[in-house]
Formats: sequence, structure tokens, C-alpha cells
Amino acid sequence: MKPLLTAIVTLFFLGGCSSHLYPLETGKRWTYVVSQDETTRQVTNQIEAVNFFDRTPAPDEKAEIVLMFKYPAEPGETWEKHFSPTTYLGKKKRTVPAGTFRCHEYRIDMQAESYSLSCIATGVGVVYNEFVNEDGEKMISRLKEYR
Repeated sequence: MKPLLTAIVTLFFLGGCSSHLYPLETGKRWTYVVSQDETTRQVTNQIEAVNFFDRTPAPDEKAEIVLMFKYPAEPGETWEKHFSPTTYLGKKKRTVPAGTFRCHEYRIDMQAESYSLSCIATGVGVVYNEFVNEDGEKMISRLKEYR
């Protein structure tokens, strides 16, 4: 079986996020319960630093900003990120181990039939993520704790 990417748990997805949607303060920490196949594990992520560029652009260079999660956005609005269309699906109530949250739901369509569905609560971060690869294998991350 092919390993699934832990797409949403990595911070590269935060590029272009408004700090009002996703808290980017150093020291913020999220713990997720991650289910894949018949196994469940716990993953903790912490922001060590926030860098939007890997280097300072030269004066004649234009820095690239990658927009992952547009906020605010209109339901049904779609934009491209490195050839992967992202669609804002609207607000949705989602219950996870950390509680019930009113979230902004986004879908990123990747290659073949793979996709990532992310529910982000304003000021909290990602509370739910569902990643499905081209073989239909699913990995679900649910927020257990944040601080």
C-alpha cells in the first residue's frame, strides 16, 4: 500500500493564509488524532517560526506568494495553487475530539482522483482534514487539543 501524505499537517499549506483565519504565533501547538486504514495515532505540531520566503528576494526579483486558503472567500470560489485548484466550500459545523467548531471548509483537488478537504476554525486552525489518494485510501486528522 502506498503511504499517504500528511498534507494538511505540514506547515507549507499555510502560505498565503490570513493570520485571522489561522493563528501563526510562535509556540502555538495542535495535537491531532490521525486515522488511516485501521490504525490510529496521535500527532503534535508546533509553530517554531513563521517564514513566508526561504530567502530575501533580490531588489529586482519579485517574491512569489502562494495562496492556499483564501480568507475571506465566497462559497464556490476557486483559485489555483501550483496547478491544484482549491475551492472554498463555505462554513460548516464540525465536531472533533477538541470540541465543536464552526469552520471554513476548503477542498484542494490534486492529481488523479486525490484530494484534501480541510476545515479551519477562525483563530484555532485546522480542526479536521481528510486526504484521499488516487487509490481511494483515506487518512483523517481530527483536532484533539490546541494551545
